Amino acid sequence: MEVLHHNKSVRSLLKRYKDNPSGLLNFLPYYEKGDPRALYWLAKVMRDFEDSFRKDRVKIVFKNEESALPFYKEIPKKEEKEISSPQWLTGLVEKIKLLQGKSSHSEREHEVLVENFFELLGYKSLEDIKFQEEKADLLIEKNGKPVIVVEVKRDWGLKQRTFLVLKQAYDYAQRLGARYVVITNGNYYEIYDRAKGMSYKDHYLGSFSLLSLTLEGEKLIEVLKNPEIEDKKQNCEIDKSILIFSPCSAGKDDSVEILSEEKIVKPEEYLKDEFLLQKFLNVRKEILSLEEARIGKRITYAFDLYVRKGKAYREIYLPESGKLYKKLKALMKESSKLQWFFLSGGYGVIHALERAHKYQATFSYSIAHIKNIPCTQRKWEGVLEEVIEEIVKNISPDYIYGFGSENYTYFLKNTTLYKEKENIKIFESTGSAGPAWLASIIRKLVEGIFSGEIEEFNKTYPDKFYKQGRSSGPFSQRLL
Repeated sequence: MEVLHHNKSVRSLLKRYKDNPSGLLNFLPYYEKGDPRALYWLAKVMRDFEDSFRKDRVKIVFKNEESALPFYKEIPKKEEKEISSPQWLTGLVEKIKLLQGKSSHSEREHEVLVENFFELLGYKSLEDIKFQEEKADLLIEKNGKPVIVVEVKRDWGLKQRTFLVLKQAYDYAQRLGARYVVITNGNYYEIYDRAKGMSYKDHYLGSFSLLSLTLEGEKLIEVLKNPEIEDKKQNCEIDKSILIFSPCSAGKDDSVEILSEEKIVKPEEYLKDEFLLQKFLNVRKEILSLEEARIGKRITYAFDLYVRKGKAYREIYLPESGKLYKKLKALMKESSKLQWFFLSGGYGVIHALERAHKYQATFSYSIAHIKNIPCTQRKWEGVLEEVIEEIVKNISPDYIYGFGSENYTYFLKNTTLYKEKENIKIFESTGSAGPAWLASIIRKLVEGIFSGEIEEFNKTYPDKFYKQGRSSGPFSQRLL
């Protein structure tokens, strides 16, 4: 039998009579919701239970329970399967676990967790999230109008609080004009919608725990999200699944920090073959541990590392490009339809949302000789082709696009998928003008993705292989 942690008298009683008849349990779901009638009748039944226990009249008391309180019948609870926390919640989940591990914690620390949660839902600290407005712990606003009143408790055993706590939060919401009321400890969230019905029972939408999230809980989170986030997600939706392989860049920018709550992709997510994964990581480690290869320690997204300074990406990064760079990052975080990988002398191949740092390594023998940095093409031969094949197999995209100079496209062209699949296109650059040539095509591809005109892009470039300045040969075309 479950023991309620938030009420010592109830806990004490249930521990004392742990073998009591199951009829007593019928009241608990309503007691937990703070319904005053349930509180009254539960107290009465408990008092009678103790009296009758002494007189050995337990069966008589519980025999009359249904006639005494027909409204409060136990409702069978649907078993809900826990799901993995969404990637965007990972950082917050770690913070919750860290605070739970502390021997003492203040209510303010719990309020910070709640603030972080609403930031992830699209609200801005100070502008939309305000503290101690009309005595409410937190007030969530949108466009200056109160939306959600949040009552924060530091009790980790929080489970559908008592009537007094709920009434207090409702008083704040009524004064402020907020539609939603939330009771929380930073992990457990209980949601009420004051626009539905006339009672607390009618208003109650449900509850969820971030550490043991269910599908129903995930749906409840959607209720709290900033509507503008949904608009952004709709703008990021694409119909086709697209996989891009493009080159790393000589210039690298590690100035953009990855926030703890942001999505991070790991190699094991795109390489399911454990033997291949280990082989791949071993080569990575060998190269990046070279003294002449590693030149930076600050961690950033691979996408930021290469795109912000790479000449091949200048047309999607510059302000006049219509903020394509930011839109791409948002799209990759919100949707699995676009997967972008960079071919890299140091990392081999790395996902755009993977953690990365500055390094010096290249597939080009001539560049390695000129700059006196490691040339890693031979180290990656036989490994990178397998890795690319495995990525394509696991993602199963509608379209595959590859970009880069011959040293980079070599690995793509050396795969069986290039020989066998018709949904792949490779754009191979040459010489110092190569990055600018690639930049124009990459921009057109990205614009096609966002405008829903990816098929038009494919019609513009119908062949499998394009080499800068080349006008003859199989699968080739001169691009002007």
